[in-house]
Amino acid sequence: MGEPDGGDAVEESVEDGEPEHVSLGPREQAADDLSYRPLDTILHAVRRRTRAGRPIGLDQALTVEEAVRAHTVTAARALRREDRLGSIRAGKLADLVVLDQDVLRLPADALADVAVSMTLLGGRVVHPR
Repeated sequence: MGEPDGGDAVEESVEDGEPEHVSLGPREQAADDLSYRPLDTILHAVRRRTRAGRPIGLDQALTVEEAVRAHTVTAARALRREDRLGSIRAGKLADLVVLDQDVLRLPADALADVAVSMTLLGGRVVHPR
């Protein structure tokens, strides 16, 4: 049965208890059409633009600092893991990235050009540039 907005409800084919396919009907999107990269979601939270470049919900835009905080300290708090995640402090996991630019000093449109220089997990470099 379709949803009120014309989309289909999520349907799963399950074999041996594992989902094989999730159908979102007409709302299904190609994987390259979405991004879950934290830098991309920070950019979108700050710029508040559609893929076509039109403004959307500008009154809900975050500052870069608010968006970074949402991905770090606030996310750790939501997971009830602030004792191990979300900030750089002695005794925490030291899962972090080093960026090639200071995102707090860039104009919003320049955030799209920021690259990850290094990734650390548990304090160990797992992705050097």
